[in-house]
Amino acid sequence: DDELSILRELLEIERGSETEADTLLEISYVLWDRALAYELEAYDVKIETCVNAAEEESERRQCKVLQQNLMEQGRAAKLDVVNHLKRIERMFPRFAKLDEVLYSLGYHLGELERPGEAVDAFMRLVRKTPKSNYVPDAFVGIGNYYFGKNNGGEAIKWYTKVLEHPDSAVYGWGLYYIAWVHYNTQNWDNAVKAF
Repeated sequence: DDELSILRELLEIERGSETEADTLLEISYVLWDRALAYELEAYDVKIETCVNAAEEESERRQCKVLQQNLMEQGRAAKLDVVNHLKRIERMFPRFAKLDEVLYSLGYHLGELERPGEAVDAFMRLVRKTPKSNYVPDAFVGIGNYYFGKNNGGEAIKWYTKVLEHPDSAVYGWGLYYIAWVHYNTQNWDNAVKAF
């Protein structure tokens, strides 16, 4: 709480300044870490054991409520992350780290099971910052969207774009997903070549 409180105080001081976007981005990272901590705590061994092995039904119910509350806190923190990232994009369209913001937005929307919005964020990243180091990652995200929709042809189109960036950390993922699309379409020869 201390780190977040300090950042929020700093945000109030920076409101309208050039550094406001940086602070909003930092807050989004702290919130995401907090969301993951809530989820880890919700499935902590102690709570899981209580949920699954409590002798009294009332105790089991109490543990389930605690677990559900932690999950809801995690989801609320994730929604705050998305709102902060959208605010940066809206208020600071020339922000030097806009590519990072858009990638994070796409990633986090995907984690929140909002794939249509996630792919829109990835597309904006590609369109607005075509020279960004995040572009290959966005291509994977877009490809995954189409893969999830069982549109192998469109997925391969985006995964193939990853291969135009051989130094990217996701180059291997591009190859891997291309092979999976071929495998799923029973195009065995191309699947083997891609793997």
